[in-house]
Amino acid sequence: MHNAFQLEAVIEKLPLTIECITCFENTLLVGTREGHLLVYSIRSDGASCSVNLDNTHKSFSKKRIAQLYAARALRILISLSDSVVSVHDLFSLAPISVLQKTRGAALFAVHAEEVKTQTGEVQCTLRLCVAVKRKLQLYYWKKKEFQDFKEDLAVPDTPRVIAFSLDSICVGLKRDYHLINMNTGEIRELFPVSRDVEPVAIALCDSRLAVTQDLKTVFVDSEGNLHRQALQWTESPLDMIHWPPYMLSVLPRYVEIRTVESRALVQSLELEGGQHVAKSTQAVFVCSAKHVWRLRPVPIAGQVEELLQQEQVDLALELVDLLPAEEQSAHRQAAEFRRALQLFRGRRFEDAMQQFLELHTAVTLVIGLFPGLLPAEIQSAIHYPLQLPPLSGSDAEKGLEALAGYLTQIRNSLASVNDALLERLSAHLLSTSKEHLAMLVDTTLLKCYLRTTDALVAPLLRLDNVCVPEEAERELKAHGKLQELLILYEKKQMHKQALELLLAEQPDAEALAQFLDWSDRYQPERLIHALHNDALWRSRVSVLMRLGHGEEALRLAAPRDPDLAERLCQEELGLFSLWLQLLLSSKEMERAVELLSRFGSSLDPLRIVDLLPRDLKLQRMAHFLVEALLALTRRRRDAQVLKSLSTSALLQAREQRMAAQARKTVLSEDENCHVCRRRIGLSAFARMPDGALLHLGCLKRDLQ
Repeated sequence: MHNAFQLEAVIEKLPLTIECITCFENTLLVGTREGHLLVYSIRSDGASCSVNLDNTHKSFSKKRIAQLYAARALRILISLSDSVVSVHDLFSLAPISVLQKTRGAALFAVHAEEVKTQTGEVQCTLRLCVAVKRKLQLYYWKKKEFQDFKEDLAVPDTPRVIAFSLDSICVGLKRDYHLINMNTGEIRELFPVSRDVEPVAIALCDSRLAVTQDLKTVFVDSEGNLHRQALQWTESPLDMIHWPPYMLSVLPRYVEIRTVESRALVQSLELEGGQHVAKSTQAVFVCSAKHVWRLRPVPIAGQVEELLQQEQVDLALELVDLLPAEEQSAHRQAAEFRRALQLFRGRRFEDAMQQFLELHTAVTLVIGLFPGLLPAEIQSAIHYPLQLPPLSGSDAEKGLEALAGYLTQIRNSLASVNDALLERLSAHLLSTSKEHLAMLVDTTLLKCYLRTTDALVAPLLRLDNVCVPEEAERELKAHGKLQELLILYEKKQMHKQALELLLAEQPDAEALAQFLDWSDRYQPERLIHALHNDALWRSRVSVLMRLGHGEEALRLAAPRDPDLAERLCQEELGLFSLWLQLLLSSKEMERAVELLSRFGSSLDPLRIVDLLPRDLKLQRMAHFLVEALLALTRRRRDAQVLKSLSTSALLQAREQRMAAQARKTVLSEDENCHVCRRRIGLSAFARMPDGALLHLGCLKRDLQ
């Protein structure tokens, strides 16, 4: 629960008996059983309010004033007293007219709507429904008077409550609710009224209806269809009002406030004897027989902050939409960030990372969720609005895997990041350059792989990575990844460190060979002449491969190190045929057959068959031939599928092009931009796939 409204008394111990209230702006009108109309002005400085009785109209009515409605836009006050509906000037309270046809009226309902004309002028349309015995009379306001709108509608019993919903009227009778279509007169029975409970029905701000049924409020549209789950109250409501996103219900001892969407109890205000409720654009008023209270809404920004402190993110986001447009972005960002942290705390790591991506959260804030990955000076500057427990065991591993996926996506998108987005992603870094951010991403990604999936360490290092060399070197050494450390030295051209590592770990000749395998800091065409010593044959193989003399390298390696010969063939597939010839010539038939069994799918079967001896039994080659034929079949099938997909894509592209070329857009003079709601006129515009039109400038800003 949080404070959505502040309760304050505005009228206490009135010597008259209050029957009804209405309000507009800073004015409150009170109708009494004695027929007096009281006019109060209410001024507020935020912390407190002052109430002044501006006028008392003792002769407003000879009998009790049963109902009031202030139509501010039309400057009229509609009242029901002495069982007849009257119209007065809202400010002078001078009488305008009495609807004589309404004599015997029990209650009325009003539907007022402001619409913008083609000239841009705002006009108010007002419809009135009056319940007279078992009939509903319909009127509309035109030329400063009410005129008949439709023929009277008959109802099964005397109405206890009525409410508009577009072209329908909800009528609450003693036993049940009905929905009447004003155009056709068709009556649809909705559901029964609970025993010993007065029916209550009000129109919501979105034209739907809220209807009470015992301790519940159900939501109904203009066709009688139920929407959303019902609100559950602690007692049966006496009256209700909609103040988005809240529903306020007057109960015998409280005013209870719940959200319409989540149905959560937001606030319960102790208020004895409340009967009726009304609202202006600034506050809600509740009256009892002798008192009137004002429920002043807490500023939306303050509610959002309180809700975020309570971790009620969904409700906070509902309220963010009610803030001024210029304030929404920052508050929505803060709320969504808290939601992402909640997901992270709930061990929903993948969802949390996706949320961080969508929010363009600073990369340091995401990495900082895992202690030990950021440099200490950056980690110490980061603070989170939620308490986040440390991760351990499988949770830590899953979290790091999700972080690695997040960093990979950031890595892949860096090239297209604009300056504004780069500044957001680089918060807490010393520099907002792409280079600094990329260094942080790659170095952290390396740390993640070392802790979760070390098989990905070498592929990452072989890429054009920008890991911070010192940090990467320290991490690789700590995890005993010497081969990967050599790859790092190679990519960073740290040749001295690489040679020192090789000499420390292996004999000199072997170290030299490995160094020559990956280093490019020598001239192979000059070095080859210095490698005639048989002890340096392995180094000579490396240099020959660098020179592109693969066959010579293979002939040198094959008799000395078959495993090395195999690796050479894998690096250069064209060497397989030569190696097969060398094996066959040295009568190593078993190894030749085994070679074909493992690599046959990568070789040209026709060329291989020509190399095989004629006396070789077909049975020994069965596995090779089957694999080779299957590989050929797969390649052919893949080519056919690719052709089919390409043809389909081509046809689809042609259809899309024809559809796009056939589509036309008619732009009228009063067409408004879908984003800023201003008239497009002669400005450059864009048409979205769903048909929405918007200024070209609004589209560009939206894309950014």
